[in-house]
Amino acid sequence: MPGITWDAEADRKILLAVLKDPSASANVDWDALAAELTTDAATCTVAALKKHTSRIRVAAKNDNDPKTPAPKKGKAKSNGYKLQKAAPGQEELKIKAENSDAEA
Repeated sequence: MPGITWDAEADRKILLAVLKDPSASANVDWDALAAELTTDAATCTVAALKKHTSRIRVAAKNDNDPKTPAPKKGKAKSNGYKLQKAAPGQEELKIKAENSDAEA
């Protein structure tokens, strides 16, 4: 039998197996781990790290791939105006929407 190939998939399996053990998180230095994951572009907090780890643990128990949920898309706020479609070659018109307090 050939030896194991140490790649991203093997790393993922190791981490998921460790995370299945609830006592494994008791030995984690959460502050140090959050600091390690923090970059100039993004901050990692202990709370965010614990929440994501919890999601990974639940996904591992359910044999699913953990993914961070997509941000919820909210309804765009209206500024009181709407665009009126124009004929080809003409500019669209910005008109005041009904029941709006925006000034023209």
